[in-house]
Amino acid sequence: MRGIWRSRPPQPKYTKTWEVNKVLSYLGKLDENASLPLKTLTLKLAMPMALTAAKRCGELARLDIRFMQKSEKEIIFILPTLSKNGKANCQVSFQKLDKDSSVCVIACLEEYLRRTESLRPDNNHSLLLSYVKPHNGVKPCTVARWLKTVMSLSGIDTSIFKAHSTRGASCSKAFNKGVSVAEIMKVADWSSTSTFKKFYKKDCEENKNTFISVVLE
Repeated sequence: MRGIWRSRPPQPKYTKTWEVNKVLSYLGKLDENASLPLKTLTLKLAMPMALTAAKRCGELARLDIRFMQKSEKEIIFILPTLSKNGKANCQVSFQKLDKDSSVCVIACLEEYLRRTESLRPDNNHSLLLSYVKPHNGVKPCTVARWLKTVMSLSGIDTSIFKAHSTRGASCSKAFNKGVSVAEIMKVADWSSTSTFKKFYKKDCEENKNTFISVVLE
């Protein structure tokens, strides 16, 4: 097996990533959280959670309200099971935005918790619930489908980019905006800088405007 790995080492799936601002622009145009139907509110919550936490769909699906700690400007979840790389008590943190509340995870999460409170049976502690009856906790594949839906609605080619690409997109944007590799590794729960540099640090797709599209802006 070691010989196979050396002859065919893992390669990154993407050579470029998509622009996070495309998604933020779409989400920012939605109605106020309190006015959104549960389906739209769920999608609006899932994408900023994935982007700001830089976590896998499986980790988002495991978020449990019994392990939620709330403060004025932050909500922290402790994963009840081991993370993918074997770490215990892994934290998933979301912070309140002071500027643009339209894409603030905390504002959306608080509305989501209010909206879903009556839908939760006593034995259902999953944060993320299906927006269709019987409103059970969702699996990673459902979270992935939600993310792809938002990506598609934002104009991102989901025949190329899948839900997992949210990690690369958000981490690449953070790096390009000056966030240290150490901080990115901490948020994304990586132990090796080579993982980030090889698989997740990508340039954004070039904006290939044509003459006509520029004229019609």
